[in-house]
Amino acid sequence: MNGTRMQENVGIIPKHSKEPRLAFLLSAPYSGATLLSILLGQHPRVSCDGEIFPFDRGADVICSCGKKQIECEYYRDIASSMITENGRKYDERFFYYIPKYSNIYHLSRALEGFWINGSLSKLRNFLCRHFSKINKLEKSFIDIHMELIRKSLFLRSASIYIDGSKSMRRAEMFCERKYTNKIIHLVRDGRAFCNSFLKNKGLSRNCIPIAIKVWKKYIKKVDVLKGRLPHVHLLEVRYNDLCSSPETELKRICEFLGIQYEDSILQFDKRDMHILGNRMRFSYSGDIREDNSWKEKLGKEDLSLINRLAEDELRRFGFI
Repeated sequence: MNGTRMQENVGIIPKHSKEPRLAFLLSAPYSGATLLSILLGQHPRVSCDGEIFPFDRGADVICSCGKKQIECEYYRDIASSMITENGRKYDERFFYYIPKYSNIYHLSRALEGFWINGSLSKLRNFLCRHFSKINKLEKSFIDIHMELIRKSLFLRSASIYIDGSKSMRRAEMFCERKYTNKIIHLVRDGRAFCNSFLKNKGLSRNCIPIAIKVWKKYIKKVDVLKGRLPHVHLLEVRYNDLCSSPETELKRICEFLGIQYEDSILQFDKRDMHILGNRMRFSYSGDIREDNSWKEKLGKEDLSLINRLAEDELRRFGFI
């Protein structure tokens, strides 16, 4: 395995009474989470791999090292207990951001999703706590994922793991059980988000209301999550600030995480990088540039519509 920070062999990592330190990175899609994951992963005390679980259970994804994830030595080490007997794929029941509750599609979807509706969320949580089969499944899932985190930290001699899966339900599960009380919320300007969303989804300008609805809904979910978990500390980071003043923002993040800022965080070295997420993970060279193409791509009518539909949120985060 390459990289100056890597231990030679992860072996069997014993469980300790004190759980490893964990924080979550939450962000709507196309909002710069892969960039922030790469930057945080450069810190010698941090292990961060971005969106390490596939969007579809059992899907093949390519690691930033260029290998299929199932062939990547790093992932085979940290997720060794999730590899199936033939060694050719990860067990889709566990190698995912949330447990596979049932083979019944609608039941599984109901239990897997993050519910904004408080009553439905309480009903789901009641079922998960009081049905022994579901309760045991969740416990097994969390145990095996904490093992993955321990192994990742051990391999990199790091002290804190940043979960960049961006799953609200996953963050809720781990925060509820007090495995962490820290969440970083990365927010991108709603206008820039709309432009990237439409471009990446191949949608026309007529779909701007759909794009802005996705942006606003993610913000609302973060608000709901924070409201349910008063013990959790949340740090808001704006993508444009990260790009324009990376050292300042990364110092804020390091302080929030309880670690010293290191100059190496901006001295890009890809040898120990195994990032999943946006395709820029393959081309990133250490040059931080904000994508402002929305200023040219979106017309006055487009911007006026976005400002009208999302004025409260745009003002809240200081974008207008």
